[in-house]
Amino acid sequence: MNDIVDGLLVNLKILGKIKDAEKIDISADKIKLQGNTFYTSLIRFIKGDSRGKTIQFINEVITNSIDVLMQFVNSTQMSPYNANSYQYNKNYTSLVNLSIELKNCITGLESLKKTYDDDVHTVSQIEVIVNKIKIHTDIADNFIKSVPPGAQIVESNNRKVTL
Repeated sequence: MNDIVDGLLVNLKILGKIKDAEKIDISADKIKLQGNTFYTSLIRFIKGDSRGKTIQFINEVITNSIDVLMQFVNSTQMSPYNANSYQYNKNYTSLVNLSIELKNCITGLESLKKTYDDDVHTVSQIEVIVNKIKIHTDIADNFIKSVPPGAQIVESNNRKVTL
């Protein structure tokens, strides 16, 4: 699960860094930021990139992130009775990080809306994605407030670590 969460966090961080007039390039399921130039448009055309593919990929990243976020929220391992376990703390940290990065990526998505402000369909799709993020991060944040962060964990070498 850690590799999945790490991959999602990387993509969310990149989405959060999109600036006004920037576009994104998706190659081998990796996101790269690109300026909005004639050269960028030409390369995107040659590679078959489109706004539709971009939005589809963003939606997949957000949907997968929300799915994992909700798995943590609904996990029986997130019971307050397990608050001092290693797995609880690992899940708690992943839950908090996913919630933070989902909220942070809204800034980049708002910038992407400005990039495509001439396309009401694309802008509307981005707005739906942003609303989905807000709804699910609110649920996660309420859950985070309701459970203890866990004070100590015992690592595999029996050393206690305070988080």
